[in-house]
Amino acid sequence: MHLWIIRHADAMPLFRHEETRADGDFSRELSMRGRADAERVGSWLRANGHTLDAIVASDARRASDTAAILARALGLATSAVRTEHRLYNASAAAIVQVVRESGRSWRSLAIVGHNPGVSAVVRLLAPDRLVPALPTLGVARLDIDCAWADLDAGCAQVSLYVDPAATG
Repeated sequence: MHLWIIRHADAMPLFRHEETRADGDFSRELSMRGRADAERVGSWLRANGHTLDAIVASDARRASDTAAILARALGLATSAVRTEHRLYNASAAAIVQVVRESGRSWRSLAIVGHNPGVSAVVRLLAPDRLVPALPTLGVARLDIDCAWADLDAGCAQVSLYVDPAATG
C-alpha cells in the first residue's frame, strides 16, 4: 500500500488586514504559481504511472483546491476526493489518526495538508530515511508495511520524494 503525503501548493500571502479575520489563513487561495505547480505535478505523476485511489485533504481552501487540481490531472473521480477539517494545521498524530480511519480497502491514499504536520508525519512513519521538510507541493510516497488501521511510527519507507521544482 502507498500513502502519499502532499503539502498544499503555494498560496496567496496573508495580508496584515486579514490577520484579524477568523477565516483569514483558512480561506487563503492558491497563487497563480500554486495552481500551475499543482497542474504540472499532477501531470508529472500521471505521466510517470502513479495512481491514487482517494485523496483526503484539509478543508482549508489552499489544500482542498490543491487536491481538486491533482485529482483532475490524475483522472480521479471527484467522488474519490474528500475534505477533513482535522487536517487543518494537524499534528503528525492527528494525520495518522485520519489515515487510520480513512484507509479502508484502498491501495493508494493521498493526504493533502500543511506544514509542519505533513513533514512531521513522514519522519514519524519512516524514520530510517532523512527527508527534508516538504516544500509547497512537495510529495512523499510511503510504502506501508501494515494495515491502515494499524498505521504507527516506523511502519513505512519513503519510496519517492518529489520536489515540484524537479517536475518541469
